[in-house]
Amino acid sequence: PNSVTFICVLKACGNTGYVEKGEQIHEEILKRGLLKHDCVLGTALVDMYAKCGVLAKSQEVLEELPIRDIISWNALITGYAQQGQVQEALNNFEHMQSEGLSPDHITFLSLLSACNHLGLLDEAQMLFKNMSGKFRITLNFEHQTCMVMVLGCAGHFESAISLIKVMPCDYTSGWLALLAACRKWGHVKLGRVAFEQVVQLDSHCAAAYALMASIFVAAGMKEEAQKIKSIEAEICSLSLA
Repeated sequence: PNSVTFICVLKACGNTGYVEKGEQIHEEILKRGLLKHDCVLGTALVDMYAKCGVLAKSQEVLEELPIRDIISWNALITGYAQQGQVQEALNNFEHMQSEGLSPDHITFLSLLSACNHLGLLDEAQMLFKNMSGKFRITLNFEHQTCMVMVLGCAGHFESAISLIKVMPCDYTSGWLALLAACRKWGHVKLGRVAFEQVVQLDSHCAAAYALMASIFVAAGMKEEAQKIKSIEAEICSLSLA
């Protein structure tokens, strides 16, 4: 086996959570001294441990790599973010910059997603602002959708709608994110608006019908919920046909 072989096996270990086999591969890589000049292989190790949730080991491997690039840092930051350890993710975000590396769109997507899941509005707003300002990274619909969700879940509905209206292409994901936030707050009126916007753009979006039905159920509007569920069932049956 060569480096490419090991990278493929490490990816499989990470995707399946098979950390024991990953550790065996790590030992074999060290015996062969393959990490000295192979940044891609080192990144694969960082990513494998991160995906398996062994973040301390992922951090250790990264710090021991002779060469660290934005991809290896992103693997670690994403690992911390996915485990809800936002502060550790942010600490590594700062550490990466101290080494002279600038974050990219993947770095920010991981951090914004973590802020979204934990409801960290202030941190998300600062990241969102710095992304296009300080770092001059072009916002895409994924970043904006995350921010819509953060704003909506914090109850900042007007700001969320304003952001949706300036999204460059995929309005559907923005309105769908707002609809999900309306479910959290039980906001029937705005939920209807978001739902109507989504189905105008994509009449077969099953997720929109499921979210709207859930809002109606929570509000005790059983008849409206049943109508939406019937349409959702028709859409699902058509997609399976």
